Amino acid sequence: IAKYNIPDDWARAALIFAVRNGILAGKGNNDLAPRDNTTHAELATMLVSMLKTQKEASLSKYTDVKSSSWYYSWMAKAVSLEIFPIADPNATTLTPNTPITREEAFVALARMFGVHGQSRQTIYEFSDWKDVSDWAAEDISAMIDAGCIAGNKGRILPQDKITRRELVQVLSRLLTKIGSEMDAQEFTGQMGLGASTVPADTTINGDLLLSNDASSITLQGLTVTGRLIRSEEHT
Repeated sequence: IAKYNIPDDWARAALIFAVRNGILAGKGNNDLAPRDNTTHAELATMLVSMLKTQKEASLSKYTDVKSSSWYYSWMAKAVSLEIFPIADPNATTLTPNTPITREEAFVALARMFGVHGQSRQTIYEFSDWKDVSDWAAEDISAMIDAGCIAGNKGRILPQDKITRRELVQVLSRLLTKIGSEMDAQEFTGQMGLGASTVPADTTINGDLLLSNDASSITLQGLTVTGRLIRSEEHT
């Protein structure tokens, strides 16, 4: 942590958490660039880093991801986890160097953690709800209901870009929610684990994704109502 110049503002705690857990790294000269917009490739890297998956999907159908690029492996793993592509499952591009919009980021996080809903009613409480894309409305409503999105002065700003510090702040809220629900030994949504111990007799109402470190995870009296997935195999 000491090698980074981490600003003392509202995002400091989330940035420190992201660095300590290998989710966020500097962009050269140990600069976290917290105010920079997050690209699709950076989002894929952050999420895959959390799950520690090794399985890579074929990217042959995507025309804008070169095998020589630094993000190729990260994007391939994000596709294997069905996090990408975000907006259109039939897309032939992944736009790795394009900044993501807030709605794209929220949907990708909802998809990773299983924060899904079947209603879009909550977005109607925000003045700019008409700016939310139809494909994103239900997941964004679910993220708001879960307390992961607070909005900005009564607006969602779905088409705005999201900075690196804003993204790790939302990630921090999601993980806090997971931690509090796991204390209660019941969790709703998709959960990803690297090397950890799940409290005995826990119920996960959703999918459990185990990373390539799954051999070190202790699972006792566990109930999973969805799928149990080893991410290195994704089966």
